[in-house]
Amino acid sequence: MENFVEKLRGAIFGVAIGDAMGGPVEGWPSDKILENYEQWDFTEFIPPSDWDGVSHYWKGNGRITDDTLMTEALINSYNNCLDHMDAYDYEEYLIPQIAEVKVWVSEYQKEMAILERLWWPEKQPYFQIAICNADPRSAGMGNCVNCGVAMYIMPVGAVNAGDPKGAY
Repeated sequence: MENFVEKLRGAIFGVAIGDAMGGPVEGWPSDKILENYEQWDFTEFIPPSDWDGVSHYWKGNGRITDDTLMTEALINSYNNCLDHMDAYDYEEYLIPQIAEVKVWVSEYQKEMAILERLWWPEKQPYFQIAICNADPRSAGMGNCVNCGVAMYIMPVGAVNAGDPKGAY
């Protein structure tokens, strides 16, 4: 068990470090990244976008984005649920974490709900559940395809290690 805990800790740090390393180019298409950083050693942090000594969006210099904040929210949801989570638990545990709990958002230099920082497709399940009273199992239907959830899903894999059906 101790080995698993160490691996899990490493995975959580890996999420935050990888997020912080790529934060300055979040949302950029790959061709723009290559155009601006063609010779960059991607084992090092990318300087903040439009770097002039200060990042106006507080990205870069090792700062995390909403991806790490969502990972933390999902971990907190599991800590509150203390069990396997399904779509209904998403509504009960994760939605309040992203909509009600205020966390420090470095690029805005203030505490705020993660929901305020998310991109519209990542907000859509919240709106479907909270405003439209949708069944949580269908809250993502009709949404555009994006990588939002893929960026913070690591805790689901960790909690359901060796159990792909459980993770699904």
